[in-house]
Amino acid sequence: MAGFLDDIDDALNANQSPILTSNFLPSAASATRKRTRTDADLPMDEEQDPSTSNTPRAVNRNLVITAQRIAEAYKLTPSQTAEVNAFAADTFHVQNIRIFSMLLALNGNIDRLVPPPAAFTLPPDCIANIKSYAHGVIFSTKLALYKGVIPTNHLLDIVKLYRWGLPDGVENDTPKWKKVKKEAGDALTAVRRKIKIQLIASLSGEKPEDHMDIYDVAAGCVKGTDYKITVPLMARLALMRGVFSEKANQGDKFWDQVDASLVLVAQKGKGDADRISRLFKYFLDKDRKAHGTGAQPPVDESDIDNLQENIDQAIEERNRRLAVRQGQAEDEEDEEERDSPDPSPMLQNDR
Repeated sequence: MAGFLDDIDDALNANQSPILTSNFLPSAASATRKRTRTDADLPMDEEQDPSTSNTPRAVNRNLVITAQRIAEAYKLTPSQTAEVNAFAADTFHVQNIRIFSMLLALNGNIDRLVPPPAAFTLPPDCIANIKSYAHGVIFSTKLALYKGVIPTNHLLDIVKLYRWGLPDGVENDTPKWKKVKKEAGDALTAVRRKIKIQLIASLSGEKPEDHMDIYDVAAGCVKGTDYKITVPLMARLALMRGVFSEKANQGDKFWDQVDASLVLVAQKGKGDADRISRLFKYFLDKDRKAHGTGAQPPVDESDIDNLQENIDQAIEERNRRLAVRQGQAEDEEDEEERDSPDPSPMLQNDR
């Protein structure tokens, strides 16, 4: 099959070939034409588009009349109408600069008219209740540890339950919830500091009989709150004072040593509530023999602090949920191990 350009010579040599009057390619003369002085005064990219030039345009009478009609339709003031006329006579670039400048000015006016949203603050009722319930969390016999995220999470669960004026969904708003967490953490720290101050004061006497009775220590801890002095609370405070009595534990690591003691009690108790109760009774009896005169008001062991009991139940429920979750995770891990293929003999030999 012949190529499309194979007969190009025939087309040039044929007498009847018409000569086209339109030039598809510029002639040498037109390609090398020198730019005139007028051309040189304009940027290369604006030679063919005078509308984009910065050179002031001749005012079109019809354009002025149209601008005035529009100004009258919008009921502009005389000074505003004059600005519209000036805008109509401006070049394309100047018009864009004017529009952009007015937008910036408008945004500034809006910012001044619309005040920024108020910073999130916790309702006073919420703050008061967080401080109150922080005592209950630290006083609870169901608390596994006194430091770290465990007491904080217990308190935050209670906050989610009662809310105390917090907006719905605040726990899903990270910056706002961070403030709630900080308030809870600060409240728990304040309670721990309050207890430590009481323990320091309780041992200020030179002789053991000059020390404060454990009842008085408990009274100082619940002062200013709605909580009652109970036998379980005194037993916990007895454990704390027993730890604090050792000079090595009286520094910044005091609460770490108390937590270590709680872990040991849990291990010795083996999950049996009666065994753990006997251990704390032992701590309380030992404290009463070691400190104070022993002349303490009687405390009915059957006396129940309803506020404390509600907090104990909330902590116990959260502990139960965590135990269920942990058990499910262990079951899934065991299932994955059963489903996984046996290692090759080579890998078994490497063990």
